[in-house]
Amino acid sequence: MLALAVVPPWVSSFEWLAEGDSETISVARSALWHIVHSLQVCIPVIYLIGRSGERWSDFGISRPRPLVDSSLAVGVWMCDVVFQRWVRGMASRLLSADRFEALTSLSDYTYAVAHTPGEHVLLATSLAASSLAEELVMRGYLLRRFEQLFQSTWLSVLFTSLLFAGYHTYQGPDGTLHAFVAGLTYAGAFCAFRRLWPLAIAHTLWNWVASFAG
Repeated sequence: MLALAVVPPWVSSFEWLAEGDSETISVARSALWHIVHSLQVCIPVIYLIGRSGERWSDFGISRPRPLVDSSLAVGVWMCDVVFQRWVRGMASRLLSADRFEALTSLSDYTYAVAHTPGEHVLLATSLAASSLAEELVMRGYLLRRFEQLFQSTWLSVLFTSLLFAGYHTYQGPDGTLHAFVAGLTYAGAFCAFRRLWPLAIAHTLWNWVASFAG
């Protein structure tokens, strides 16, 4: 699963960080690629879970409860916002103002901008698909597997958060730190209530805000 769902995004992130985005890719092309990639990741994970003989609920997959899941998602999203601001505040106090500004501006990554209604729909769909795929892999599947491997929930939380941060190295130090903090937040929330849907919703909300309101 690491080779399928974790290593390719890591390699792509480091390549983007090293070379920069020299080619402008259309929103539709990028969105379709992310949707297809999400399916390529989700289908094998679901297959492995089904063949494992374990309960689906052990991986956070249970019957959706729209009101409960939405309420939990808003709570997770708000906790992430507060935690992110606290970490950034701590970083700004530990570093000089010039150094902090330099670190947060190292990456020239920008989110894709949709212009037509069709592009908006495709972009929103791709962000939701990517969010679900990442949560299914990181919190649903790998966190459970690392718990079994390490015999430690907290070590599993830390390790999956580091892997999740590796997805986002193309966003520079600031984006990588943000992803690590988000990973800790989502993993902690998953350990608290063992439901995947609130995390996927919260992750989608964050990506939508970053893309459409950024």
